[in-house]
Amino acid sequence: AAEAHDFGVSDLALWLGGVGHVNALHVDYVAGQLLTHLEGRKRIILFPAAQHDLLYLGKNKGAKGWSNDDEGWGASSRVPASFFEGRATDLQQGQFADFAKATPMVVDLKPGETLFIPCGWAHVEQYDSPSISISSTIHPDWLEPLLKEDPSWSPEGCRVWIREPCDEDGCGFAEL
Repeated sequence: AAEAHDFGVSDLALWLGGVGHVNALHVDYVAGQLLTHLEGRKRIILFPAAQHDLLYLGKNKGAKGWSNDDEGWGASSRVPASFFEGRATDLQQGQFADFAKATPMVVDLKPGETLFIPCGWAHVEQYDSPSISISSTIHPDWLEPLLKEDPSWSPEGCRVWIREPCDEDGCGFAEL
């Protein structure tokens, strides 16, 4: 990438956090992410894509729209971090009543462990101690040509990540 002067969105990220820090509930519309934990204790709370309607998500749209060179491929929840810190008020619980119906999966990462976060799975990171992790975003090799061929295509919903074979009519996608 450096030789081609391609300094767009990185596929790697370094995550540092102190005791008690909570990253907001969000979803990344990428094929998947690998989160490798290096140091400390970190809890990941995951919600399957089928529960999106319970999570009060609003789409992030970057400056370039759905572009492979932009950070706008995701959605953030309006559910406040206080829900995950055990201090949500009665008023907040009333405002986000559907959230109580969501069923999360909880993973406590230890140093040396890697977690795969599938496309469309909303998640929260809680730092139980000073922690360091790295993540790698999975970008299929067919994604950039697809965006050039059909700029209106959107990854939202993550139902089309399984690629069907190309034929004389072009390349298609299988619905999940």
